[in-house]
Amino acid sequence: MKCPTLADLPPAPAGKTGWPWTEESAPQTGARLPRISIVTPSYMQGEYIEETIRSVLLQGYPDIEYIIVDGGSRDNSSQVIEKYAQWLAWWCSGKDRGQADAINKGLSRVTGGIVAYINSDDWYHPGAFSAVAQRALEQPEEDWWAGGVEVCDGENRTLKTSAFNSLPRFLGRAETLYQPGVFWSARMLRAAPAFDTSLHYAFDHDYWVRALNLGYHPVALGTTLANFRVHGRSKTSTRQRYFMRELWEVARRYRPHLSPSDWKSAAASLRDYEADYLLTSIYSLLAAGERRAAASYLLSSLSLYPHITPARLIAGAYYRTFVAGTPPKWFRKS
Repeated sequence: MKCPTLADLPPAPAGKTGWPWTEESAPQTGARLPRISIVTPSYMQGEYIEETIRSVLLQGYPDIEYIIVDGGSRDNSSQVIEKYAQWLAWWCSGKDRGQADAINKGLSRVTGGIVAYINSDDWYHPGAFSAVAQRALEQPEEDWWAGGVEVCDGENRTLKTSAFNSLPRFLGRAETLYQPGVFWSARMLRAAPAFDTSLHYAFDHDYWVRALNLGYHPVALGTTLANFRVHGRSKTSTRQRYFMRELWEVARRYRPHLSPSDWKSAAASLRDYEADYLLTSIYSLLAAGERRAAASYLLSSLSLYPHITPARLIAGAYYRTFVAGTPPKWFRKS
């Protein structure tokens, strides 16, 4: 399907301006471009999903296939999706087995030469599809592309992906991919056709590791492709401790593929990564009113304390968790 124009879509809600509300990407013309298939898994994101949908549909790209898989949301998600149903290849709303299952349902239906998924609280930059497609045309031997991602968390940081091929560094999170900016080929999808539904937080990390282990390597694109939103209800914001458990699970799965020295390096790097996020996780839990969970996580993380400097940061976390019950004033939770 050819992308609709701004004039084709329902008008933007009152007060919404700029991309992708009152602005659109320039139409892409010229060489025959590969179909791009996008899957959006969604659950209870009615506040954000319209921005996601419009950022896909207003790419000005000549051949898109857009699939939305909603997990049976009880908010206004279905009503929002219905507004754009005529431009969707397929959508559904019903109970699933989690985010990975929803993505797999969509991926099982895609027909594009390039595929990606984007969550219903993130959105693409204008011209993102054209940037990926042009690279795919210029370098047909490539199968995996990763662009920069702007993090919308009050600080508006831009995360850039660097090219890499190191399984130990990736398992240890010394190198990583930022999911909203990742696209891959139908060829790679055939080799790795589904996300692991037993994982709820690190399923994309596991998928990237699997592809890397199969011999695929991501190519870094020198452009920002998407926005990643951090907010109070996002899993990134409130469930870092569960994410870490699954990162360790994935690392142990691939330990047999590493030499003893590479495993030692990957494990040390992953411990450092977990230590870096420990205090953020604790304060996020306190800000969400989950004081008992914060205490449990802090007490179960004794092995990380030597990796956190200066030591007074740990003392501060204990005070905040067991005495004050609130995060420090400097901690701003989006």
